This record gives sequence, structure tokens and C-alpha cells, in this order.
Amino acid sequence: MELFLLAIVILFFFLGFIGIILPILPSLPLMWIGIVIYGFFTDFNAVTTEIVLWTGAIALIGTLLDLIAGAFGAKAYGSSWIGILGAVIGSIIGFVILNIIGLIIGSAIGTFAGEYLRHQDIDAAKRATIGSMIGFLFGTVLKMVAGIVIVILFFGAIA
Repeated sequence: MELFLLAIVILFFFLGFIGIILPILPSLPLMWIGIVIYGFFTDFNAVTTEIVLWTGAIALIGTLLDLIAGAFGAKAYGSSWIGILGAVIGSIIGFVILNIIGLIIGSAIGTFAGEYLRHQDIDAAKRATIGSMIGFLFGTVLKMVAGIVIVILFFGAIA
């Protein structure tokens, strides 16, 4: 039974890391759910409620920081809410058309279009787009680090 549960957790970890790259999957929450399942079915012996709470906090904080990173990056480089809205709309359209590559490209085009429509200034639109992409990359790196910490805490608990 424990081997089966371990396989389930590893599957959730795998899906979580895929979710870091493909934002359609809730990466860190998936990883945490795997830990909760393992803990529940092993009566929280090796994976204690303390581990579940710590990994849950990491998943929550990592997810929240990822969500605000793109907007913060765009705002730090002069974007307005119109540019951020453009990024969201562009991301959705891009994802529907070209999947993950489209999501990234669509976000950049949306930010650029929103800011260009607002300012009629190519340089301001480029700055906001660069900030949005820096924020997106920063958020991705944050989620990757959080995911690695979650995995280390889990395997440290069951070792």
C-alpha cells in the first residue's frame, strides 16, 4: 500500500512540475494534494500534520507570489491596468491558439497592445512588456524553488 501511495505522490509531483511550465495546471497545489493524500492514508505517521501545514503554506505563498509577480513586473516597468488586462486577454487567446508558447507570446503581445493603445508610445509599451516578461519568469522560478522545497520536505519526512 505504501508503495502505491508513494507512486501517487510522485505522480502529483510530476504533474505539479508540469504545471510550473504549463500554467493550466495548478502546480504547487497539486503537489500539496499528493502529500495530503499520503499523510491521510498513512495516518500522518511519517508525513505529519506539521509537514502538511508547512508544505501547504509553501504551496499557498508560492502560488500567490507567482500570481502577483507578472503584474508587479509590469507595474515596476510602467504598465497600467490596461497593459495588465491586455496581458491576461493575450494569454488566453495565445493559449487557445498555440498552447504554452502562445500563452507567453500572447501575454507579451497583449501587454504591448494595451500599453501602446494607452500611451501611443512604442518605447513605453516595450518597457511594460519587458517588465511583464521579467515578472512571469520570476514567478516561474519562484514556483520551481517552492516545488523543490516541497519535494525535499516530503522525502525528508518519509526517509
